[in-house]
Amino acid sequence: MGWFIKFIDSSVGKKLIMALTGLFIYSYLIIHLAANLLLLLPDPVPFNTYADIMSSGINIPIRIVEIILFIAFIYHIINGIRLWYNNKKAKGTTYKLNNPAENSTFFSRFMVQSGVIVFIFLVIHLRTFFIRYKFG
Repeated sequence: MGWFIKFIDSSVGKKLIMALTGLFIYSYLIIHLAANLLLLLPDPVPFNTYADIMSSGINIPIRIVEIILFIAFIYHIINGIRLWYNNKKAKGTTYKLNNPAENSTFFSRFMVQSGVIVFIFLVIHLRTFFIRYKFG
């Protein structure tokens, strides 16, 4: 078990956890979007069934996923900032010639921007739907 803790505490381990939490968050968003697209169907029954399942009393699996999702978001944000800061501190100076198009993929170049977009959407979405529904 000691090797696992060492690995998770390493930069590579933290990046792996970042990738896994990011994948989990995006997977959830895609599933959530697909479920909400049920609104576009001419038959209201599928969406109403989905809404009933999501809002019915005490739904333990849904609450567990909400808690895990919240923890994943917080961890992803904090760990991302920590990794960025440690990388910046370790690098020291900037490169004289940097060509990101050749050195990285599209997705790695736009991780911060996509994260900010998802975060802004999340704040608006939670304010509009979740908080108003849960707390009046």
